[in-house]
Amino acid sequence: MNRLRILLLLFLFVGVSLSSSALEPAYVAHVKLGLPFDTALKSIEREFGEPTSKDNQQIIYKDKDYGGFVFNEIAFRFRNSKFNEARFIIRTGNRRQASRKVAELSQWLSKEYSMSKDYDDGAYFYVGGLAPGGIGRLFTIYRRKVDGAWHAVLRYGPF
Repeated sequence: MNRLRILLLLFLFVGVSLSSSALEPAYVAHVKLGLPFDTALKSIEREFGEPTSKDNQQIIYKDKDYGGFVFNEIAFRFRNSKFNEARFIIRTGNRRQASRKVAELSQWLSKEYSMSKDYDDGAYFYVGGLAPGGIGRLFTIYRRKVDGAWHAVLRYGPF
């Protein structure tokens, strides 16, 4: 009987620990995901300054220096008036440079988040952090070709 109680207490402890960590808020930079538009806008402007453009769907920065990188575009996106996605994009000259920037971004973020590396479609990509609901990853770092130009992309969400 004593073993059963200890086992039940152990399961209860693990369950409470896992559920409390899943409820921890997730952040992009220092901006909490899920914030209402007006609150998120204040936090974003406090950290990144005045945006290049903004409306109730997204807040855009162009050619912004952040974390030691120059991002050609940073987009904070909203769904149902809540902050749910961000994309940090670096335009590069070719596929090799895009892959190099992806690796550099992963090294930068690995200082703060646990990450994993995978290989798909001829390139490595990285995933890391824990999504707001506690299931899945907070961000993905990958390369892509858009309108003939190669990009390194750090994408949070959508959540």
